[in-house]
Amino acid sequence: MVMRNIDGIAKFRTKIITNDGLGRTTELIWRNDDFSVAKHVFDPADSYDPRNRPWYLKAKAELTTIWTDPYIFYSSKQPGITLSAPVASGADGFRGAVGVDIEISMISDFLSRLNIGANGKALIIHSNGDVIAHPNAALIKTQSDDGTLRFANIREIDDPIARVAFGELGYEGKERITKETPSDFIHAGSRYVSTVMPVISEQLPWTIAVYAPRMTSPR
Repeated sequence: MVMRNIDGIAKFRTKIITNDGLGRTTELIWRNDDFSVAKHVFDPADSYDPRNRPWYLKAKAELTTIWTDPYIFYSSKQPGITLSAPVASGADGFRGAVGVDIEISMISDFLSRLNIGANGKALIIHSNGDVIAHPNAALIKTQSDDGTLRFANIREIDDPIARVAFGELGYEGKERITKETPSDFIHAGSRYVSTVMPVISEQLPWTIAVYAPRMTSPR
């Protein structure tokens, strides 16, 4: 894996996992702008196996170039999607897969800067109910039973107003929103308005959802 680095050691980082007759090694190499080595270590505690990751499994199953659903990246712990393609071995064989990660954390950063009324918020919700962007980016990640990170579903996210407004979007079999759908609701004695937008596309089945306190008319 090659990535632009964010830990301040150097600009780029490479991870190389080797499985051979002598066992498994995980090698981390940080490189400067001119690609000279700034740091080189081995990480015996690393247990990453790409063959268990969504981008590899989907490319292997469909044997074509695919986009994954959003998920939490193993190394950076950031939300993102992956464009992945299978690598053939012979006419019908599968040798492996190559993936390119695209972080989507900047969407949450953008939402946090939006002014929607006094206390309104905008979210992006996947068609499976996962909240993939929220003004408070810390809310979208939660831990699975096996200790791995996953997206919080709209029915469990620690935003009680969003749960009331959009909780039905988290149920399997729920029909997709095909047109802008406004609504209003009451939470904790206060009245709110909400709007859910249609799914962006087949490739990006994401819904933009917005809620805000209802403004009362002056008497």
